[in-house]
Amino acid sequence: MQITNYEFVVSFDPNKLTLVTSQCNNGVCPGANALISNQVYLSGSNAVKIIGTGAPIGPNNDLQLLIVNFKTRTTLGATPVNLQTNSLLNTSGDNIGLNTRGATVNVSSGICGDANGDVTVNIIDALAVARKVAGLPPPPTIETTWADVDKNGTISIVDALHVARYAVGLVTPPEVCVIGTAL
Repeated sequence: MQITNYEFVVSFDPNKLTLVTSQCNNGVCPGANALISNQVYLSGSNAVKIIGTGAPIGPNNDLQLLIVNFKTRTTLGATPVNLQTNSLLNTSGDNIGLNTRGATVNVSSGICGDANGDVTVNIIDALAVARKVAGLPPPPTIETTWADVDKNGTISIVDALHVARYAVGLVTPPEVCVIGTAL
């Protein structure tokens, strides 16, 4: 297993987003491909610097290394989140690439995964989606924008599964919804 050393800076518009510092390490959690942020420095109200090591597991491209948790402010609309890669090195100190991209975050007035509109994402939402997909009576009324968590345009049992996995703690909140592009 190869250890990777990295340094990233994530910047954002503080009028639209704020970092949720109560999540993981100052708002930064390990991604699905498991980089661990050893040091997270807040750089004012509009950036976070992330330094650490980890053991990436996954394909040779498009890895989810870290999850940065944001809370939206009252302003709706799209806002960019910029990612700057200062270093990404293997254990020999060789640069393994700086090919990273930022994302656009869509700030809206709902919560992804909150299928029943009660402003929380829990197992009740997963059951509502599953019941709707299965056509079980009485058919629940669901918020279709927030029930389609994989954002493929169709509400399916896969969406219910994503919400259920989040509700029981198997995934972190950003993995529930795929909105915008990935960092």
